[in-house]
Amino acid sequence: MELNIWVLLHTIPTAIVLRHTVGVMFDFHLTEKKFNFTLQDHNCKSLGYDGLAIVSTPEAFEYAIKITYYIRTVLGLNAFVGNRYYADQGQFLWDDGSVPRSDLPLRNPNGHEPYVRLRNFGVFERGWGTWLQPGLCGNHDNPPKQSSASGSIKHGEQLQTTTRTVLSEGTVLSHLECFVLCGMDPQCRSAEFNSDLLTCAILGEYKSSGTTSNAHVRTFVRQTF
Repeated sequence: MELNIWVLLHTIPTAIVLRHTVGVMFDFHLTEKKFNFTLQDHNCKSLGYDGLAIVSTPEAFEYAIKITYYIRTVLGLNAFVGNRYYADQGQFLWDDGSVPRSDLPLRNPNGHEPYVRLRNFGVFERGWGTWLQPGLCGNHDNPPKQSSASGSIKHGEQLQTTTRTVLSEGTVLSHLECFVLCGMDPQCRSAEFNSDLLTCAILGEYKSSGTTSNAHVRTFVRQTF
């Protein structure tokens, strides 16, 4: 049995709300003024945010696409986000220190320009950050005080994986608590809860050939970008 859901996830497992709308869980703010990347980051901080927004999950990306729709599609503008090259670490990171997912919709993944923007055609792109553009502001809680996960729950089914990355594994009290943990990890692609053992496996990248029946397992498959 498969159930499609949108879950608003809090760090307190009992405070879980099933939703079919998006947006309320992301405290993003689209700026009216246009600046270069560095000044836009400062502008976000002057507005009370930690800086440019962390758009590290499919759910956050979906919301960012929605709230930037007018400036992108009508005005032809881009929006800076909190992703840049950190020379001391030798890699691109989100400004909360998290590593971008390998499936991030990035137009030029081999580009060496240091700053990232959400382009008017709906994907991320690296650039020099000198153009005057709006910015998407947000806060940088890591782990987040609240997060979200959209996807499907498969009751009595387990993924048949040829390769899989287990990000974490431990004991939990319920499948909802397990799926909360998935929602709090930007790298999570799926979560498996075993009701017999009360164990939860948080999965990153994996390759699957489908599912197999397992009465003791509930599987959460997160939406993709």
